[in-house]
Amino acid sequence: MKTSNSTTTSKLTNLASPPPTSAGPIASGKTHSSAGVKAPHIDARQFTQKSNSLGNGSTLDEDLLRIITSNVDDSTANRALRTIAIKAAQAVGAAHVLRENELWTLTPDRVTGRVPTSDALVQECGDQLHEFLESESPSVLQLECLRGLPTVFFSVRGAKQPELFMVTLKDSTDLTSTFAKLKKVVSALQLLRRNSTFNSSMWQLNSLAAIMELVSKIEKSDTVKSACEMTCNELVSLLGCESVAIGLFKKRKLKLRAISGIAKIDRASRTCQDYQQALYESVVRDQQGTYPAHDTDNGHLLLAHKQLVSTVQSQSAISQPLANEEEDDAIGSWVFTGSQSQLASENFARFIDTATPHISGALDLLRRAEKSRWKRMWSLFTRKTKLFTRLMIPISIVAFFLLMQVPITYKVRCNCTVEPVLRRFAVAAFDGLVESGFVEPGDLVEKDQVLAEIDGRTIRWELLGVSSERKQSLRQREIELADRNIPKTLLAELENRRLTAEEEVLKYKQDHLKIRSPISGVVLSGSLERAEAASVKTGQVLFEIGPLDPVKIEIAIPADDASQVKKGHPVTVWIEGQEDRPLESVIERIHPRSETRDALNIFVAELKFENPDEMLRPGMKGVVRIDAEKRSLGWSLFHKPINYLRSRLTWW
Repeated sequence: MKTSNSTTTSKLTNLASPPPTSAGPIASGKTHSSAGVKAPHIDARQFTQKSNSLGNGSTLDEDLLRIITSNVDDSTANRALRTIAIKAAQAVGAAHVLRENELWTLTPDRVTGRVPTSDALVQECGDQLHEFLESESPSVLQLECLRGLPTVFFSVRGAKQPELFMVTLKDSTDLTSTFAKLKKVVSALQLLRRNSTFNSSMWQLNSLAAIMELVSKIEKSDTVKSACEMTCNELVSLLGCESVAIGLFKKRKLKLRAISGIAKIDRASRTCQDYQQALYESVVRDQQGTYPAHDTDNGHLLLAHKQLVSTVQSQSAISQPLANEEEDDAIGSWVFTGSQSQLASENFARFIDTATPHISGALDLLRRAEKSRWKRMWSLFTRKTKLFTRLMIPISIVAFFLLMQVPITYKVRCNCTVEPVLRRFAVAAFDGLVESGFVEPGDLVEKDQVLAEIDGRTIRWELLGVSSERKQSLRQREIELADRNIPKTLLAELENRRLTAEEEVLKYKQDHLKIRSPISGVVLSGSLERAEAASVKTGQVLFEIGPLDPVKIEIAIPADDASQVKKGHPVTVWIEGQEDRPLESVIERIHPRSETRDALNIFVAELKFENPDEMLRPGMKGVVRIDAEKRSLGWSLFHKPINYLRSRLTWW
């Protein structure tokens, strides 16, 4: 996303960075001295080295002018002024005494040289410090805690809080010259304080202008997502930090909405997850959090911030919940990463505190006013189309609805197969070996036509043997009868009967060596062309034969349409290869039990056709159209997908 190059943004480069004399950035990044001339930027380290050599070849006025026109922070300038005061007055120490919450304090960072401690100063001077503050002339006091060394107190005007500039002298000689020099130092200090106040006011004004411009851009955004992306990118350009991320609550769940410099967020990535956890941690803390923490009191619950800093390889992170001043509940949170010196500055935290309620209110208002996806699509559609086109949509919908109500004959289309009306089988009458076969499946045969022949050599040999044995048994019977041997005569008679029966069986086999067709028709199955000398068993089916006139057509009705088909419904049949002569009939019978064919569950319906010209052969396939009852067009088109959804979706 491209960042905006607005006027306010161009004026606020590194808005939250430490300003000149710690007051804030000045418009266009320039620092102005009391004389109104442009001063060159001096690094704090270089200025400290130069301040240690003040007075070596330069006058007091030159040293003070150099400090006033330098671009350094308050602490560096104060330290340099204390050094100048000590050298100019031949003093032993100098310090800044501040009144905070009605108590006078003297901290080590505001001391140079030998001065009393804060407790000793308050104990010995007491209420006199208030008098020194109100006095317009310097006050001298010999302090017992410093063994009677004279100490000069100057009231500093123009400071944000009550301040005394204290200088400890070696002796009280030549106080007039000393006062004159110290007054110049105090005048320079007061000028710095006024510039600091002015710069702070300018910083606040520019900050408010930048916040107002951000709020204006948020209100002009189309979606909350684009507003968050714009805000993150603008803040990175405005504040000079490394990254900004914003998360907002959606249905009581905090969701990462934008990260500066990233157009599409990958929520599965480690970086986005760490941003998400830091935003959650900020909401839980319910206050501004900075890692590394400034003090131990605010160092709790910053583990996610620590992990985020490690992941993005930054020095510091600061976060704050996004909440309106009128509402207690946060609508989200935002987190900043950057250098520790930049994010730890007072101005950065103050800018976030100031901007949070305004940005929160603008995002919350945009979130509530944001249109749903369908409304945005409709708005885009209305902008891109004309009135006539929009009117055609409801007219088309009504016309389509009326069209779906038109009654039509529901037609069921399915496959069919030609089958014979009856089937007859040619079987083997006895065990034997097939000598030869004469027909194949598909051949037309007549009644009693020879289909195959069984080898009869074994039968003939057995028949000759049995006949010889039978004649021998008759001769033996006559001999035994002549000898009047009744038992042997009876045995010979029984043997003769056995051989006679066996002979009749063999004669029967000999008479039925040829397997004949039981009816006229077509051979449906069975082929002995490649099975000569193959053995067959008694009752084994060798050929299946079916008549050609009439034939029946078996229709495979899908199970999902079986309830729509009834007996007597008209049927039109197209046989493959004979589509120019469709057959028409009515359903005569529907099998009550379903079958599985080609992995589909179907119900079989039958109808008969006369086949005098024998054009229909068993095994032919075709397509069938069944004219069922009348149904609406919409039902005919959509009842199957609707039924499918009903059977799959449990909530229907």
